[in-house]
Amino acid sequence: MRRSAALCFGREERGPRSALAPRGGAVIKLSEQLQRLIAANAPLWAGEAEIARTYWTAPIRTLETDKKWLKRQCWKEYVGVAMGAGGALEENRLTGLSATLADWVPQLDVSVDRHALREEIEKHFVEYTHYCLFADVY
Repeated sequence: MRRSAALCFGREERGPRSALAPRGGAVIKLSEQLQRLIAANAPLWAGEAEIARTYWTAPIRTLETDKKWLKRQCWKEYVGVAMGAGGALEENRLTGLSATLADWVPQLDVSVDRHALREEIEKHFVEYTHYCLFADVY
């Protein structure tokens, strides 16, 4: 198994590191913010990895169950679940982004920090990229 796959699926147990060394490249120092992000999300990523590992190694998998699993992953990445005052809301992530942009862009560098806006856009980009990858396989 490739090292990246081993890390993704929890084959190697490690805490957050202060630097990464890409294959054949120079060491990249991780910022304190990124180290905190990794540490905060590691339990969530471990949970998702366990779910994927359990499903993909199950002896009862079929083409039909694989398609259902992929369809559910597409939904999770494209729609997801947001918590509102009345409970869980199902909303297209891009619809949420368009509403955020409509509110935030006029206030950019006034009451909205440019880095906060970039992080919001990046979050949606990452989730939409995940959706595309699952949908392409489906």
